[in-house]
Amino acid sequence: MIKQFAYLALVSLFISCNSDDNQPDCSTVFCMEPTIIINLLDSATNENIIIKNNIPEDAIIINDTSETPLNFYLSEPNGLLYISKRDAIATLDIRLNNEVISNISYKTSAPNTDTCCDFGSLTDVIITEHTFDIGNNTITIYL
Repeated sequence: MIKQFAYLALVSLFISCNSDDNQPDCSTVFCMEPTIIINLLDSATNENIIIKNNIPEDAIIINDTSETPLNFYLSEPNGLLYISKRDAIATLDIRLNNEVISNISYKTSAPNTDTCCDFGSLTDVIITEHTFDIGNNTITIYL
């Protein structure tokens, strides 16, 4: 009798975990944090400003509108800034050596697919005073 009860409980558990909502099971998938990638290029030479001028990570500050510093990662080989995206709509300012070099406003779309780790795409990006390109959630700003 106990074996039958245990078997019934186990079968019920497996059946209840089955999902027919056509959504992937993302419970076992590790997703990286949603980020915005910024590439700051010299408009005359197309060189990365951070690499070209040997700007250390501690000389870079990225704030939101409430002057709260945002977490970011500087990729040393290529000078790309990986900025944590906390909100779907935000305005950021990037400072190098305490000088504001760019203000960025953006929105994020709803996820584009039903796959795990799809955080949407950047939309309505506004950068004043500089030309820029957008591709694959990477913003290239020409300074």
